[in-house]
Order: sequence, then structure tokens, then C-alpha cells
Amino acid sequence: MAFWLLEVPEMFRYIIWLISTAEVLRFSSKEKKKLEHYSLVIGSALYVISPVDIIPEALLGILGFVDDLIIIFICFLHVAALYRAVLVSRHGDSQH
Repeated sequence: MAFWLLEVPEMFRYIIWLISTAEVLRFSSKEKKKLEHYSLVIGSALYVISPVDIIPEALLGILGFVDDLIIIFICFLHVAALYRAVLVSRHGDSQH
């Protein structure tokens, strides 16, 4: 096993820290929020596609898809809330 693989989690944490700090990237709060939304959607897609799971499909069969479905559902709710916020900001909150 290559010893550099042991450093991957630490490098990943460092990259996330770099992205999340405003001093490094100098994003405005609106751009930072947009980056967070995109990273959530991309991260969710990568988790669902990746062979590494919390509940592995190889051991539990169809029950192994439960964690993937939960991630997809959370991502769907997040995107739906963002879409509703965009609609409300464009058209106002008309409760008839």
C-alpha cells in the first residue's frame, strides 16, 4: 500500500478548509452560498455513484440502496427549497 494514501483524508480536509475560508478565495457571501449549493449537489451525485457506501449493496442487496435513496431525497429537498426561494424572490410570496 502506498503511504501517500494515508494522507488523503488530511488533504481532503485541508482542501475543504481552503474552499470554506473567505480569506483564501475572497468570495462574496452570495458566491460562497452558490458554491456551497453546487458542492452539495455534486457531492451527493458522487456519493451515489461511488462504490463506497455506508450501507454496502454487496452485503445487503436491495437494502444497501437505502443510504443512496436518503442522500438523493435530501438533495432533492434542498434543490426544491432553492427553487422555491428563487420563485418567491422573483414573483413575491402571493398566498391567495
